[in-house]
Amino acid sequence: MGIKKLLLFLNNYQDLVCDTKITDYKGKRIAVDISLLLYKIVIGVRNTGSDITNSKGESVTHIFGLFNKTILLLSHNITPVYIFDGKPSALKDSVILLRNKTKQNALNKLKESESETDKIKFYKKSAKITKKELDECRELLDLMGIPYINSPEESDSQCAYLAKTGLVDGVYTEDMDILTFGSPLIIKNLLSSKNKIQEINLNNVLEKLKLTYDEFIDFCILLGCDYSNGISNINCQVIYDYYAQNKNINTTLKALKSNSYNVPNNINYEVIKEYYKNAPYIEVDTSELEIQPIKTNELIDLLVNTYGLLKYKIIKKLAVLNKVSKLCVLD
Repeated sequence: MGIKKLLLFLNNYQDLVCDTKITDYKGKRIAVDISLLLYKIVIGVRNTGSDITNSKGESVTHIFGLFNKTILLLSHNITPVYIFDGKPSALKDSVILLRNKTKQNALNKLKESESETDKIKFYKKSAKITKKELDECRELLDLMGIPYINSPEESDSQCAYLAKTGLVDGVYTEDMDILTFGSPLIIKNLLSSKNKIQEINLNNVLEKLKLTYDEFIDFCILLGCDYSNGISNINCQVIYDYYAQNKNINTTLKALKSNSYNVPNNINYEVIKEYYKNAPYIEVDTSELEIQPIKTNELIDLLVNTYGLLKYKIIKKLAVLNKVSKLCVLD
């Protein structure tokens, strides 16, 4: 989810959400939240009403999608660094519980659905990436020579750390709270065939809103995030106007309440703010983020014999990689 309605709010300000092209990131190293990418891949495929499966009937959508998206990035001379989630913070327990209930409800409704439209709708809503599928993605990336990091908790803080330290040039995500974790730059829709690629620069946001980074975190907490519902029934601009006058969460809540706005009383903002500023991450150096030579034969064997992808298509894709990176040698 990220920060509720933050993108909508920023779109009201000129030049904070900028349209870009994939060619703008040529020669760049980009951190990628792999969980969000895989969900987009699976949901996109489920628009057809079914997953991509192998001869055993097992879903291989995640493998097919990750392989192709990675090649697309490399063909544009973009180096992806995939970030895998670790154990989520206890602060997110209630959100995870709600999401699990939502997926289970979708599964129940899928079983009851009669129309094709409803079946596809609930099939998409029930999408879940399993631990087995994530491990299979790690194996694929190892054979492709693509760097990845296993974050100690959620990927957000790991992505932000990489961007803040200049180890990557930006973060590809649809999750707005990567900004709240301090990433200087986020890129949206980088691999979308339907939506414009957009980027948001944190320093531009702070300058335009006349907020410090600490104050921006406060504002995001008030809007609502993965760790607090925030104020859900008030226009974002109203929340910003009150916060800009007070520059303090407690004072802002009191001011809103005194003007007859209905606001929550239990925002645990100090703990949430501390987490945004000091969430755990793993320190790495540039050498760990370099593309390694592709293990061609093992990769072909995995994709063709394990996942049932067509060999001639795989060979063709690997030929593209060979031209781009000079690291994939067909034999």
